[in-house]
This record gives sequence, structure tokens and C-alpha cells, in this order.
Amino acid sequence: MAKKDPMECPHCGKGIYIEFTENKIVNGNNEVGDNYILLLSGFCPFCKNPIVLMKKGELIENYQLDTSIKDYLWGQETIYPKFLSKDKLSEYIPNDYQKEYNDVKIIKDINPKASACLCRYLLQKILHEELKINKGNLHKELEELESIQKIPSELCEMLQILRKVTNSGAHPNLDKKTCEIIETEPGEIEIMLEILKQLFDFVFVKPKMYEKAKLEWNEKYGIKIDK
Repeated sequence: MAKKDPMECPHCGKGIYIEFTENKIVNGNNEVGDNYILLLSGFCPFCKNPIVLMKKGELIENYQLDTSIKDYLWGQETIYPKFLSKDKLSEYIPNDYQKEYNDVKIIKDINPKASACLCRYLLQKILHEELKINKGNLHKELEELESIQKIPSELCEMLQILRKVTNSGAHPNLDKKTCEIIETEPGEIEIMLEILKQLFDFVFVKPKMYEKAKLEWNEKYGIKIDK
């Protein structure tokens, strides 16, 4: 049994620590160059549902110790459940945005490139249709978004991270076509999903909550706020 880093339960969506049972299967005789898979299985402490992960790796020489062999992990995927649970997003977020957001989560481990493409499309859809920012490429659009005075500082910081993830050096074709399929880096999609949540909160949730609060203030105290 080995304690793993925090993760999100693919069944209930809660943040968890989980004790996994590990089972290593080597394609060979435990020699340098042999590929292997590492199966990790355990149960969510909240919903009690099973979780199975598979890591792929290769046995390589440990140059720090002349005769030893060490592991080199190069891939991981969720075996069960195959499809991640949907996020319970605010009711104030339109259904089409909720659906597309959860589509990104569902396919991110199956097809990372398609997931990244959909994520970027959804980000630009918010910029174009909701915020009326259309500059022809994502980099310029994010710059204009950041120039809006009412943008929270936390969101601006997230946008700086997003700029680094989607800079033209790392992704030279990003600005040519919104949905061009390109290579993705580890953690890129998770960063984009967090950015989308922040934008959802700014564009949809907080304005609706403020409108609701104004109505309540008017009904209870006769306070009317025009702006």
C-alpha cells in the first residue's frame, strides 16, 4: 500500500487522499529496457466506489548506483471508471456551456488533443459571445480581457498562466485556427478547466447573484440600486 498525492474522485468529484494497492506487471525479466504497467486500485473514502489507474513505464539504469535499475514512468490513464463524473456547476451557467465543459472532462484522458481543442473553443466562445471580445487570436483577446478594470486580480493571475501555456513558442499554430488540433503538455487541460471555471464565475454566476441580491434588498429594505 502506498499513499498517493491528492486527487479528484472520478465518481463523486470530491478531493481525496487514497491508499492504492499496487500491482506491477513487467513485460520481460526485470531487465533494463523492459516495459511495464503499474496497476493501482483503491476505493474513494467518501462514495466508496472503486478506482483503478494504470501507469506505463520502462526499466532504466540507475547511474547513481552502478548495478541498480529504476523506474521511468511515461504515461497514466484512468481504467475505471472510464468516464469521469460531471462537475456540478452553478445553475446560473447556461446549459450549453455546462455541457461543453463536462465534455472536456470526459474526453481529456481518452483524447487529450481533442479535449484541448474543445477547451480553447469554449474559452473563445465566452470571449466572443459573452464579453464581445474578438481580436482574431486568443493571445490578443486575453490581453484585452485583462485590460478590463473590473476583472478580479486572481483571474488576471490565472490568465498569465494561460498565456504561458498557450504562447506561440509552445504552440505555433494556436492563433491560426481556433480548433486546430495540436500537441498538449501535461497539466495543460487542467489549467484551462480551472480558467474556464473562473470565467464562468465572473461572466455568469456573480452577475446573477448580484441581481438576486438587489431584488432581495429592494423587497426587504426598500433599497433600490440602479447600477
